[in-house]
Amino acid sequence: MQESVLVDDENACRLREHRKQKSAVVSRSTSWKIADLIDFEIQLACDPHAAGARDAMAKCENQLLRFDTGDRQAAFKIWLEAMRGGDQKNTFGKRYAAVARFFLLLCAVAGFLIGLCVTASLLIYRGKEPVNVTTFLLVTVGLQLLVFFLGLIIWFFRDWLGFTVDFHPVRLAFERFVLWKFPGKDRDRLRSSMANFCKKREIYGSLPSLQLVITTQIFGVAFNLGILVALFFHVTTADLAFGWQSTLINSPEDYFYCVSFLSEPWSHFAANAHPTIAEVTASRFTYSAGMPSMDPAATASWWPFLFYAVVFYGLVIRVLVLLFFSWRLKSALSELAFDHEDCNALFRRLSGTIVKAQSGTAMFSLSSNLDVSEPIAKRFGYCVLLISSDVDLADAQAAGHVTQRFWPVTETLHAKIDHPSDNASTLTALASSPLSNVVLVVRARRAPIKAIALFLQSILKQIAPQSEVVVLLVGRKVGEGFARIEDEEFTYWRNFRAIHRIRVSIEKWSDV
Repeated sequence: MQESVLVDDENACRLREHRKQKSAVVSRSTSWKIADLIDFEIQLACDPHAAGARDAMAKCENQLLRFDTGDRQAAFKIWLEAMRGGDQKNTFGKRYAAVARFFLLLCAVAGFLIGLCVTASLLIYRGKEPVNVTTFLLVTVGLQLLVFFLGLIIWFFRDWLGFTVDFHPVRLAFERFVLWKFPGKDRDRLRSSMANFCKKREIYGSLPSLQLVITTQIFGVAFNLGILVALFFHVTTADLAFGWQSTLINSPEDYFYCVSFLSEPWSHFAANAHPTIAEVTASRFTYSAGMPSMDPAATASWWPFLFYAVVFYGLVIRVLVLLFFSWRLKSALSELAFDHEDCNALFRRLSGTIVKAQSGTAMFSLSSNLDVSEPIAKRFGYCVLLISSDVDLADAQAAGHVTQRFWPVTETLHAKIDHPSDNASTLTALASSPLSNVVLVVRARRAPIKAIALFLQSILKQIAPQSEVVVLLVGRKVGEGFARIEDEEFTYWRNFRAIHRIRVSIEKWSDV
């Protein structure tokens, strides 16, 4: 009996270890980087109905079974690898990562060389005048602390200072003075690209700024290392003399107090943390009284203090800031929700149909690969169906199609999408059920005008922030279905969404 218990415990330990190893492998394979996000957005902008996108969807179907259906990061990473295909090393994101690594290396080398040159220029001593301790501290440490605290002030008071205002002078100038030279299609494509860029900044928030801060901190770390190397090299190979002078501080006791205060972080454990009061007094020099001979021991006692000051007030702060923002970048990447409109549309395609029609009946049943322990309205939500008044489509047919592809339809309404002021009753009905998603059926061949954008924005104001709005495009009527939507029409609607910055998904009706 005891032996069987031991065997069961051993098997349980092996099972737990196997699960840990599998979980670690899955975590490594699904971790996201900036380069992956770039490739993801590029692939997400492609037509999901193209042949390459369909082949990638077929390839990643079996792999998705290993993950929870709610794990969007894992599902999207598998889809991204499938979309990349065999061109894993030559994608735009990979090339960006290579350029970014080169730029980081360039910043590190530049920071190190600048630190060397600045320190070498400050340590010039030919026996006439000693190296000014105050000047050395202000240039090597003081400027860094000034920039650091200015950055903190701007960061904490950025809203009050107005740095988060949606003001893009470069984009406005480009639109006014450059876009008018291009024909209509190219102009819309360029405007769409710029609007998409702005929208991605809203979605991914501080990721670009975190990358920039990390780059500046790498430069700062290398800069301080250059200072330390130059300082140590000069005190090793040359007989330097350090001294101090000041118009504001006339008393050596006051200057000693300032030095003692600055040395507080390392004075409890470091040897020769700062000069003594006698050494401070002996190393003072003034031009008005001439340059008397100075005690070599007193002038040499300053370099450990300068070394520690650069380490603690320069290098350590830069390293801590670098580690903090590297952790913030990693956390931000791991916490990505992938819940904007294009991601929602992709996740619906990866998850499969929520409900499937039973042959020979008008009833619908849940897909067999989904967890039905929760009510469908709670897990997947429901939707209000809006049909444009110019679409020839029966309510029952539209509701069945939308229920099969998206969510169960609770109400079907009709709207004049190009006359926003004529839809007061429709908007009132949406406001009464703000947690509903909305599916709007429109003709693909109609020209999307600004009035349609205003109507879509009115819908977004009536629903909850976590609810979705899907614009379902239909082609011309062919029998009981609709003709295939041309790629140009689909791209035109997506450009329209990007230009007006409307947070809606654009989908096609099933092609005939």
